[in-house]
Amino acid sequence: MTKKKVPTVDKIYILTESPIIKASGTVSTGGWTDGELIPRPVSSGNGLEFDFVAQPPDGLVLPVISSIEASYKLSPEEQNYNLYKVYADGNHKVISTQVNIEGSWILKSGVETQILPNTKITAEFNDGRISGSGGCNRYFSNYTVKPLDGSSGKIQIQNIASTLISCSVEIDTQERSYLNALQQVKEYKLTDEGLILTYPSASSYLLFTRQ
Repeated sequence: MTKKKVPTVDKIYILTESPIIKASGTVSTGGWTDGELIPRPVSSGNGLEFDFVAQPPDGLVLPVISSIEASYKLSPEEQNYNLYKVYADGNHKVISTQVNIEGSWILKSGVETQILPNTKITAEFNDGRISGSGGCNRYFSNYTVKPLDGSSGKIQIQNIASTLISCSVEIDTQERSYLNALQQVKEYKLTDEGLILTYPSASSYLLFTRQ
């Protein structure tokens, strides 16, 4: 029986030591076996594309949500790509080997209350330096990152300094909340939503979008 695309791909990641690209997906019945990532003949731009396929069940099977995995060992030539895409029947996932948080970002959520009207909280990452506006004052510091995969990693921000302009009580409170949170961030993740900085657990985060 011919292999078919799995219904959904949930996650892809790269084991850089091997290097192997791995994918995990969801199927709606039991009996799916032999997951495989098949490179597409033609890839676009800097991306290498795969179809996530598996052997579907033969005969009657129980309608049980199940998981399936596949992996593919990258050749030396294939390791030169910056972007990898895995396609299932109903969706696709993308991973980049170039984690790039550098640039200008604007805060969308993550402070204790909704961001006050007519205030703008920003962060600019540039070659180990972070600076921006806390909504009133300019702030600045140094940072280091340690990538864990193509979209996330560890981040450490050094002691933050800022200018000393006085604003309203509400804006000052918001700024202190933001800078305290920023000082505590431990991890970063690039998603479709933007840049997420978590502190100190995954339930507490700052969400930025690019300016």
